[in-house]
Amino acid sequence: MFNQLKNFKTFPKSVKNSIILVFFQWIFLCILFYVLFASTEFPLRQIGAGGLCCLCVITFKSWARILCILSNIMIIIIALTLFLTFFMAGEMTFAIYSGSIVIIFACSTYFLFLKETAVFFKNFSENNKNE
Repeated sequence: MFNQLKNFKTFPKSVKNSIILVFFQWIFLCILFYVLFASTEFPLRQIGAGGLCCLCVITFKSWARILCILSNIMIIIIALTLFLTFFMAGEMTFAIYSGSIVIIFACSTYFLFLKETAVFFKNFSENNKNE
């Protein structure tokens, strides 16, 4: 599975950006959860979900790209709700945290939505079926 990552430099720019952002967004989210809730809970669910999403994306399967897009959209909705709640309550620190989550996940989703990325994932999946 990791053999295809040897050719990372040859991937289209949108694919490279999407993969880097998927890893970064989940690392950022887990660190943020740990910083905010370290005294009450360790973010095992977030680490598990993030690890699964990252692992799926580096398989370069079309379904994995779609799964990642859907999970990103759900997190964007949750973080946007938190952003609006914190912003209205005057909690600017938490509003900035949740707003940054929205921005990072939205950027990753954008790159995953690009046609160039979709074509790459589709072609990669089809080429691996033939081998």
